[in-house]
Amino acid sequence: MKTENGAVTLFMSLILLLTLTVIALTGSKSARMEQMVSANEYRALEVFHAAESGLEYGIRWLAGNRPTWVAGSCNQNDTLTAPVVSASNGDTYHQTVTYCRNTATKDYILVRATSVATQDATITASVQQYVRPNTILNPGYLLNAPPLVINGCVSGITGNPDVFPGATGNVALATSQTSTCVNTGHLNLNGGTVLGNAFSSTAWQYIFGTLTKTQFQAMAAAETAAVAAGQMALSDQHYFWITDTSPWHTNLGSATHPVVLAFASASNCPQTNGGVTLYGVVYFEDPACGNQGWGGADIYGTAAFEGTLTKLNANVDIDKFSLTGNGQGMDESLPYIGAPKIVGTWKDF
Repeated sequence: MKTENGAVTLFMSLILLLTLTVIALTGSKSARMEQMVSANEYRALEVFHAAESGLEYGIRWLAGNRPTWVAGSCNQNDTLTAPVVSASNGDTYHQTVTYCRNTATKDYILVRATSVATQDATITASVQQYVRPNTILNPGYLLNAPPLVINGCVSGITGNPDVFPGATGNVALATSQTSTCVNTGHLNLNGGTVLGNAFSSTAWQYIFGTLTKTQFQAMAAAETAAVAAGQMALSDQHYFWITDTSPWHTNLGSATHPVVLAFASASNCPQTNGGVTLYGVVYFEDPACGNQGWGGADIYGTAAFEGTLTKLNANVDIDKFSLTGNGQGMDESLPYIGAPKIVGTWKDF
């Protein structure tokens, strides 16, 4: 009888031991699963935040840069590599940023950032955001981009200088005054119209919006310094703030690289001579510059005066800027200076 009781006790002990072992193994496995799930969730959160950082980096890159657009429904070409993100546990994440712009809505750019874990390529996340890039030009100005902007009236024009508006009926001359004070005289607008009361402030604000002259001077000075240091070619410079009083005889810009050439009041309204060719915006700060007379110049873009224009001679041609011959596109080549986010267009996937 004692032998039978001992056997039962032993059997029950073995059953209990087996049960405890199974429970222990199950608990251990469950703990490992929880650790793995927790680790995966942690890595998923990490890779998501890394993608967000890549998106912010890509948007900031647009300030002072612009992607190279190519033909296609998306016009996507440039891919940017963002800095590697390192997590506190030692994991690293690589980010790539792509830019997409549809031809029909070219004022908007889709910025997409994708992050991939270095340790496990299956751990990945992507986020995207639409932005609207800005150049230094006022968006309202870009809608019309007239060849001639006058903060005043027009009179006394001689010699048949030409202004080409791009197409008959386009605005050839925009003024802050009523159109009745524009006496074109011998000024040939080539089928263009006069837009009176186009702005109520200054020619500068009409063209550049909220960009101040101080801000522009800083941008021009930075580029000039980069050229002097050999970090930028003169042909790559976009912004010029001129205080020198010498006559201007240097060609600047091209059909794919417009510039902004601003003559400060300190330059004393220098004449252009030597048949110079300028692409972009030519701005005269001193209101007296409209009375100084000009030498020869071909301007493809806009000539702007902060005062009444009384002297413009036959050696001047001002053509509406165009990349393709249709009078559009000056903003297509100037660098972006910012890319505000479009609210409600952020997405992760």
